[in-house]
Amino acid sequence: MALTDQLTGLGNRHHLEACLTQALEDTRQSGQVSYLLFIDMDDFKIINDGYGHDYGDVILKDFASFLKSDFGSMANVFRFGGDEFVILMSPEHTDSIYAVINSLLARAQLPWHVINKSFYCTLSIGVVHFPEDDANSKDIIKHADIAMYQAKRMGKNNYAFYSSTRDNDSIARAEIEKEMREAIDNGFRGFSVVYQPLTEATGNIIGAEALLRWILSTGQTISPAQFIPLAEYLGLIVPVGEFVLREATTFCREINATRPDFYASINISIRQFQQQDFLERVLLILEETGVSPSNIIFEITEGMVMHDIQRVKHLSDELRQHGIRIAMDDFGVGYSSLGNMRELSIDIVKIDRTFIRDVSTDSYSKSFIRLITDLVHSMGKMVCIEGVETTEQLDYCRECGADCMQGFLIYKPVPPDVLRERLET
Repeated sequence: MALTDQLTGLGNRHHLEACLTQALEDTRQSGQVSYLLFIDMDDFKIINDGYGHDYGDVILKDFASFLKSDFGSMANVFRFGGDEFVILMSPEHTDSIYAVINSLLARAQLPWHVINKSFYCTLSIGVVHFPEDDANSKDIIKHADIAMYQAKRMGKNNYAFYSSTRDNDSIARAEIEKEMREAIDNGFRGFSVVYQPLTEATGNIIGAEALLRWILSTGQTISPAQFIPLAEYLGLIVPVGEFVLREATTFCREINATRPDFYASINISIRQFQQQDFLERVLLILEETGVSPSNIIFEITEGMVMHDIQRVKHLSDELRQHGIRIAMDDFGVGYSSLGNMRELSIDIVKIDRTFIRDVSTDSYSKSFIRLITDLVHSMGKMVCIEGVETTEQLDYCRECGADCMQGFLIYKPVPPDVLRERLET
């Protein structure tokens, strides 16, 4: 079995596990302690993907040389894989741990020079001391990895120590963050798109909202209320959003073969709207999947509008020029207005579920739904009412003249195969 990384000449993962196993045995016998540092190069993937492996490989080799020259006398240094490296400190040098950390972070403030370009690549460092009770080498590496993701969550160019007494929620979050990154790097493993139908008053299905689901490798289902904000926080919402767009447009094109008017309604985040090439990326995906833009609706929220109304207006106009319709989602709970809606040329207003929920007990909710429906219709736009869960609510939607309805009473979110079968019957 090879023990050396071919690119950098450092020890590889197998060599690390062997050395760490021996170090654990030695420290348990001697009563000494030592440290393992798990290092990740922040944003290295951007450099590697943007400029190619020729540039990325030079940075990896230069970083490996730096680790070996600066710390080789007090530690063993390994390339764990990709842009991850490990420093295994000798027990005799444990008092230098902070000097090592500071040296690493200081180097990361300086550029890496490759050919005629300069790149900056900060570091996230997870630190674990050992031995730890009955922990084996794999446990130690896992703990250092968790600490590294804690450091990454704290901000770039940072470090964190693992502690067995760390709050369980924090550890769980770090593990979820790690799995999300790995899932996205491996073709969105565990992610899937389900569809909640939108129907007319007659019950006829006219479209479906695409909703993202995520199941961890352990089988645990993570709520969108948890993982969508996490994806936003980690800066991963753009690739996640493109995954949903690609899945939904592919499904919509398949359905359009027999139902040409069926549309897919897709939620768009403010982060996606802020991308300078958002429109180009959208049009490219639509071209690749073969769906007509007229069969796509983008749902935006009132919060997005108020965050940057000029940007949203500009993009909404461009999207509509290409045939994509725009829906205002969760209307009535934010700070937007009908004036903003008219200025943005919204095609559909989706009234938030909180109003239909209270329609049997709250006269204000009843009046609000009827008023908004009449006003929106007078502007030549469509109204969709979300959150229909009882027959009384459904009857009131019909009474008000809503163009479409959505909710668990009508249809729950279902996998694409299930919806496809229902549409064929």
